[in-house]
Amino acid sequence: MTSEKLLRLKKLAEKRRQQTYPGYLSVSEFHDGKHDCDFVSPYSKGACDVNSKLFLLLQDWSSEEELKGPEKPEQIRLGRTPSLPTNKNLSRLLSEVYGVTLADTFATNLFPFIKPGRISEKIPMVLLVQAAKEYAIPQIEIVAPQIVICFGMPVFQAMRAACGLSAVANAEEARANPFRLGAVTVFQQAHPGGLGIANRRGFENVLNDWMEMRGQMDTVSNSDRDVPSHNLTRTKPRAPKMTHEVERTQESTPSNGRELQSRFLLTFQDYMDNHDCLFQPGRQDRERKLQFRLGKSGTQLCIKVLQQDNIIRVEFRTTGKNADVFYQQLLTQRSKIEEELGESPQWRAKEGNNRKQIILNREICLADESRWPEYCEWLLEKLNLFYGVFAPRVEQLQTGSRVSD
Repeated sequence: MTSEKLLRLKKLAEKRRQQTYPGYLSVSEFHDGKHDCDFVSPYSKGACDVNSKLFLLLQDWSSEEELKGPEKPEQIRLGRTPSLPTNKNLSRLLSEVYGVTLADTFATNLFPFIKPGRISEKIPMVLLVQAAKEYAIPQIEIVAPQIVICFGMPVFQAMRAACGLSAVANAEEARANPFRLGAVTVFQQAHPGGLGIANRRGFENVLNDWMEMRGQMDTVSNSDRDVPSHNLTRTKPRAPKMTHEVERTQESTPSNGRELQSRFLLTFQDYMDNHDCLFQPGRQDRERKLQFRLGKSGTQLCIKVLQQDNIIRVEFRTTGKNADVFYQQLLTQRSKIEEELGESPQWRAKEGNNRKQIILNREICLADESRWPEYCEWLLEKLNLFYGVFAPRVEQLQTGSRVSD
């Protein structure tokens, strides 16, 4: 049975190689084809138990920009980088709820091709539905799991559409309405990456969702599973045994501004881990600021969240005994700096203050967590831009006499 399943999956992989969707790329086009394999997605390399009851369905594997970087041996071998937040969170959920590892599941991507541009680029729903019909559903039929877990709304919506079902209104409705694909139950869960966890308001809520799903799965497994595809009416699961971490969260759910600021900055750090950043992530300071050293004492880049003012900020700052001297040297290059930035930042140099700043602000609504991905994208874009503009100049800064205007 196992060898037969592997042979059928291999045929799907061959189809994927021969029929790349227009405008997209094949995994074989990167790093001398080392990512390619006899599965639809490289992600299955390290999660290929074809007899597992758990089938994990993520959206897509990577992007052209991500794969232009150097080879990562672990990614080539496993089809994933275990240290990334998505994989760390997923492994933790599988362990705590089902007592298994990723290797004990079958995991794949709904969309088997590489999108051009950045990892955040969206894939049209019509293509996701097509890929669900041509690749995801055939894999489910081959593996024949007990449940499929769709990560994120686009994956779940595409699977529903491919099965002839109407769309659901939101993630809450999606979690409340698993559906049947033959004998398989298809669930929706938050994406295990930093943004997905944040949009669900924390890991503990995601863990609770998984515990409920486990309760439902146990209930469904005792019923007649050989039925046509249709919506399931959600039954109240047996009360799950929660971890102490979840119980503490339910007793105390801080909603003050500092907690929200800190959680947003953690989300942004996860975003940096999963996207192209020109330097190593910095450290969070006093729950509302991230700092990044530029290699010369008294110079740094900062990310700040000013919730009371509804602002996120990227700034270059210089502090200490050389702050005024450094600032004056940069001020002589103001026109060129603003030309390279493509806009005019605020230049702040209060008399008698040994902290000088060059600032870009953006108005936000931090409480609207659905917009956090947009804010993270803006911050990283500006942070990389600031690094490119200021890092070379910092190397040339001289201590000593003040430079005149």
